[in-house]
Amino acid sequence: MFPGKVDVIERKRRSELLRSLSNKKRFEFYSKFTGTTRRVLFETQKADDFIYGFTGNYIKVKAKAIPELENTVREVVLTDTDGVKPVFAEIVS
Repeated sequence: MFPGKVDVIERKRRSELLRSLSNKKRFEFYSKFTGTTRRVLFETQKADDFIYGFTGNYIKVKAKAIPELENTVREVVLTDTDGVKPVFAEIVS
C-alpha cells in the first residue's frame, strides 16, 4: 500500500456514507416542494406509461403519459416523493 492511500474497506465505508447523505439531502429538497405547483419541461415518454421531465430547479418529475406532452412545458402539482425516484406529479394545465 502506498503512503497516504486509504484502504478499500475504508473507501467503501466512506462511499456508502456519502450515498446515504446524498439520498437524505435529495429527499429533504424534494419534500420541500411536495404540494406545490411547478412548471415542468416534459421530455421523454417511456414504456412504463409515464412521461418524464424536469422543473426549473432540476427536480426530476414523472406523470401519467399523454403523447402531446412530449417537449412541452406544463404546470403540475408535485404530489409524492421517496427522494430517490422521480417525483410524482399531476398535470394542472
